[in-house]
Amino acid sequence: MASSSLSPGYPPSPLTPLDNLVFGIYDHKVLFFPASGSDVSSIAQNLTSALAQTFKAIPLLSGTITPLPDARQKGRWAVTAPWRTSEDVITVKDLRETDYPSYESLRSKHFPMSDINYPVMMPTQFSMLFQKVKSPVVENPVLLAQINYFKGGISLGMMISHAFTDGSGSVTVGRVWAAYCRGEDGSQLVSPDLVDRSRLMEGENSARIEDLGDHLYYAESAQPPSKPKSEPFAGELFFFTKAKLKELKEMVSKLESDETSWISTNDALASLIWCCVIAAKKACILDNLVVHSINDDTSSLKDFLDDQPSRLGFLMDARQMAKPPLPAGFIGNVFTWGSIVKPLSTVTSTPEGVTECAHSLRRKVKQYGDNYLPRLIGAVNSVPDISRVRLGRTDLDEWSFGVNSWAAMDWYDLDWGQLVGGRVERIRIQESKAMKFCRVLPEIKYYEGRNEAAGLEVIISMETYEMKILRENELFNRFAEWRCC
Repeated sequence: MASSSLSPGYPPSPLTPLDNLVFGIYDHKVLFFPASGSDVSSIAQNLTSALAQTFKAIPLLSGTITPLPDARQKGRWAVTAPWRTSEDVITVKDLRETDYPSYESLRSKHFPMSDINYPVMMPTQFSMLFQKVKSPVVENPVLLAQINYFKGGISLGMMISHAFTDGSGSVTVGRVWAAYCRGEDGSQLVSPDLVDRSRLMEGENSARIEDLGDHLYYAESAQPPSKPKSEPFAGELFFFTKAKLKELKEMVSKLESDETSWISTNDALASLIWCCVIAAKKACILDNLVVHSINDDTSSLKDFLDDQPSRLGFLMDARQMAKPPLPAGFIGNVFTWGSIVKPLSTVTSTPEGVTECAHSLRRKVKQYGDNYLPRLIGAVNSVPDISRVRLGRTDLDEWSFGVNSWAAMDWYDLDWGQLVGGRVERIRIQESKAMKFCRVLPEIKYYEGRNEAAGLEVIISMETYEMKILRENELFNRFAEWRCC
């Protein structure tokens, strides 16, 4: 058995204030590879031994997230024992003799989320860990993984504690693991500045939580607001080719009398989706009024709706906000939440509406300067109970929408070696039906030998009856193609 790289008596390694904000959440995904022709036992041995080496390169990966003993601030967490071996972390499931869909069947339908059966593909602890609030005895390992064999392919289900690292850091973990699978020395990819959290421990001492409008702190007697009961949700996947993304960016890049001369692809895409989702919701309300012959003045209701505020919430990688900037592959949580609010009258599914929203988003992003990250860390450090700080707004109303982009996370670039199957062909996450939210998946790039267009897959979650209107939106369909649900 491969041993863990840390002894049971190794002292707890404290997590940063930003790490503590996302305790209990796991960054999870399933990586799909076509069959390599290798013996399945050889694949498992290769992945397991490579992970053992990865634990030596990044020792805290083998640990458990537990309360920090004698912490100055209530609610602080650390990585400590029990330390696990790679055999402890990896499970293997053979689905070849079951009715699980074949790889070719999944591929032919663009790997539909409804066919993947996410809980089957993930480690058995997956469901238990997501019930941790009700079952506090459940341990919170830093990393768990499951190798799945099925007809024509394999998949690797990975879950890494978000309290240990965000999505960008998890790519670094994958990069090191993949290098060892190829027979290379993955430790060469782990420089000290990728794992040193000391710069994120203190922050600006004078910062206070009330000065940061995008973060909320609840006093001891208060409770987070309960989520309103929602209608049935649909989580569906759309694809934007590289050519269509370029066309979209060009459409929104020009705005007269605006100092913002550059718009990112993410600005353009997030604004298009926000505008079209909100337009679908608004149309649904007005259509429902007409269908049911409600004795109200429809035009008055439209005017009322136009005056309502709509919020776009978005997550940002804050590594560039550090002084000096942290490396792109830093292992830890260095992201923050931002938002813009605009009246519904300006959030419209027209080229003009999307353009205005994209420039508003870019102006907001530019407001986050070099001093924001130290202030954020200092503010989180200033409260007596860190567990009562919430990252981002938890009181998003019916006219709000959230976007999180993994586009820059280069999972598709990683070569896992001939035994495993080379590069990942598809990445999938669990279908979300919990809130109005959009997840942009890692960019699919062109690789020689693969007959597939480059571009971005986007999962959009919203009410089922509003999704139907979105799929009929003319501007949305100009750029997006529906793939699967």
